[in-house]
Amino acid sequence: MALLFPLLAIAQAQEVFVSKEPSKRKAVIEEYTGIHCGFCPDGHHAEAVLLKKYPGKLFAINIHAGQYAVPTTSKELDLRTTDGDILLRTFKISGFPAAVLNRHKFGTSYEMGGSSSREIDWDNYMQDIFAMDSYVNIAAKGELDWTTRKLKLTVQLYYTGAVSGTTSNHIHVAMTQDEIITTQTDYNDYNPEQVTEDGLYRHLHVLRDMLTPIEGDIVTPVGKDSLITRSYEWNLPESIKNIPLDFLNTNFVVFVAESQSEIFSACEPELTHVNAPETVVSLSNMETLPSYSCALAGKAAFTLKNQVGKDISEVTFSIQTSWGNTEYTYQADSILKAGESVRVITDAFAARTNGEETVEIKVKSVNGETYPADATSTVTATLFVNYAFTHNADVTLNVVQDRYGEDITWKFRDTDKDTVLYTGGPYKELSANRTSVNSVPMNLEKGCYVLTVYDKSGDGINSKFGAGNINFVSQGQEFYRHDGKYADSVIIMLDTRENAANGKTEKAEKLTLRPNPAKDRAEISFTAEKTALVRVQVLNHTGACVLDLGNVRTEAGNTRIELPLQNLVPGLYFVTLRGENVNLSSKLVIVR
Repeated sequence: MALLFPLLAIAQAQEVFVSKEPSKRKAVIEEYTGIHCGFCPDGHHAEAVLLKKYPGKLFAINIHAGQYAVPTTSKELDLRTTDGDILLRTFKISGFPAAVLNRHKFGTSYEMGGSSSREIDWDNYMQDIFAMDSYVNIAAKGELDWTTRKLKLTVQLYYTGAVSGTTSNHIHVAMTQDEIITTQTDYNDYNPEQVTEDGLYRHLHVLRDMLTPIEGDIVTPVGKDSLITRSYEWNLPESIKNIPLDFLNTNFVVFVAESQSEIFSACEPELTHVNAPETVVSLSNMETLPSYSCALAGKAAFTLKNQVGKDISEVTFSIQTSWGNTEYTYQADSILKAGESVRVITDAFAARTNGEETVEIKVKSVNGETYPADATSTVTATLFVNYAFTHNADVTLNVVQDRYGEDITWKFRDTDKDTVLYTGGPYKELSANRTSVNSVPMNLEKGCYVLTVYDKSGDGINSKFGAGNINFVSQGQEFYRHDGKYADSVIIMLDTRENAANGKTEKAEKLTLRPNPAKDRAEISFTAEKTALVRVQVLNHTGACVLDLGNVRTEAGNTRIELPLQNLVPGLYFVTLRGENVNLSSKLVIVR
């Protein structure tokens, strides 16, 4: 039984906002899921990737139904709907996760296939849908009043072609909600992006109700070049099944189908928010990016959305890493209006050497006015910086492949000249799970280089098909090794400049270590030009950080810092000091 009841009327003399141009079909993915479905987060991940790939062409509705959607404790939220149960039976869903695309029957089933490679398989089905012509376009505009909780919606259909032998079309309006936080089985292996800090799960695109009747609002098709306009009103509740209906995260999908199946086109309505907060923004879909420099830095990319309120021309973000806090200000190329989104890429910020760095970004101000940051305006992601250094010109790259050599390719680029110097792969396939060393000698000038190694299967070169790795050797000595565990690619920066961590630079002469060789302790002495926040680290011969003193504030003039070495094994190390206007390094030998 529907929770909400529309008031229907045929509108007269309305503004025409639907496109009159012939178009291909747009797609609605209805994913059948549940909080106790172990493989369902894999479906959520595939869906998220495809939504990002096809903005404005693909729309998602996640339907919690069936045995895996039943809460088993009082702490679990009930995301089921009566409409979802009906749809589950109508389209004869047999396995979870399952997805129906445009309610189109592929062969004998409405379910899209896909198991170990859902993202690829579902994408192939979408290509088939996107290639189909649509004889009807759809668009919607409306108003959502936050005080009265009334939604007014006008939907327009324009027929660009002749209707193909049906008796009726059906307009459907679905209401979904993002950021519903509750439990989810087995999310870590399949979709860690939607896991919260306290170990719960961010459910997205959750169907809350079909606002139109389950069979849709019936429209009698008319001829080519005809326009049909329908107006609706709904009073939206404050909650459904004790879950607040949060307008910040509530979305609507409007689509037109032939009979009750075979969707031809879809859209998200353009909404005006009345009595809403003055400015509300959200951040989502954050990913970290390498800076492609030898400055031990990274970048971040994320989606900024103006949810409701004033037009946005400028947003300042705070960027928090273990190195400290920096700021980045985004200046919009064009005004970001309510409901619009933009992809933001930050400037480079300091990051950890050869390690995992957690990056947190918050909205600090909007249009110059302080913004009260909350969960929807904060995003986090993990950054990996892989950094190798040597002052020798002759370097050998060893790509130790796993069994599937045909999956492996790589390129080695000079970042200063922006030229590719060396490439490699694909390699021969091996029998069983063996490894094979592929060596490339290089003669390099002083500079900064980037090595990118790809794996077509997306499981790196050290999974379960042979323990591959990537290493650099100079003068018979290995000075860097990556364990080969990555997904589709890994980026490694190689620094051969005079200021690499080799003790040969003019600045490094200002850094002294006493005693050197050392046993259990040593003292760093260096001269700082001005007050600075300096990160002090000790790296082993592979470039891995083995001792991290964190950020140390130094004053102008001579500074001394004690290094506790009692937990480090004898060998060769590099001490690095990096911060604003400080980039010092020197060799350290530990003996016992």
